[in-house]
Amino acid sequence: MSVAMPQTETALGDCRDFLSVVRAAVPLLDPAPIEAYLARHIVVLLCNEVESLIASYLNEMVDAAGCTPPVANLLKSVKRPVRSIRNDDIAEMLGALGLNYKATFKAEVQQLIGDAGSSRMGSAAVARDDAAHRSPPAVTLAELELTTQAALGSLQAVRTTLGLP
Repeated sequence: MSVAMPQTETALGDCRDFLSVVRAAVPLLDPAPIEAYLARHIVVLLCNEVESLIASYLNEMVDAAGCTPPVANLLKSVKRPVRSIRNDDIAEMLGALGLNYKATFKAEVQQLIGDAGSSRMGSAAVARDDAAHRSPPAVTLAELELTTQAALGSLQAVRTTLGLP
C-alpha cells in the first residue's frame, strides 16, 4: 500500500487552482489574506488526516497480527492514539508498543524526511494549535505542501515500524 493523504492533497490542489483563477481575474487583488485564510483551515485538515491515518494503521496492524481479543479491542477502542503530528509524539505513542517500535520509527523518520521534515511536522502542529485555540497561524500553502510531503514520509515510517506494507 502506498501512503496517501487524499483530503489534504485535494484541498491544497483546489486552493492552488482557486488562487490562480483569482490572480488572473483580479490582478490588482492581493491574494495573501485569502491564502492565509485557506492555509489556516488546511493545517487543521492535515493534522486531522495524519492522526486518523495513524489510528487506521494501528487497526490494520491489529487485524494482521491476530492479537488476542482483549488486546485487539483495547487497541481498536483508542480513536486518537496520537494527538499531535510531532514525530516525537508519534514515537512516544509507538514506544508504548515496545521500545524497538520507537527506535525503528525514529530511524525511519530520519532516513525518510530528516531533521528538516521533522521540523516541518512540529511547525504544523504548532500552527494547528494556533488555528484552533489562538491567533491565526503564520503558515503558507507552499509550506503546507512541503509539510504534506514530510507527513507522507512520517506516515510511511509508521507503516514500516508497524510491519505494514
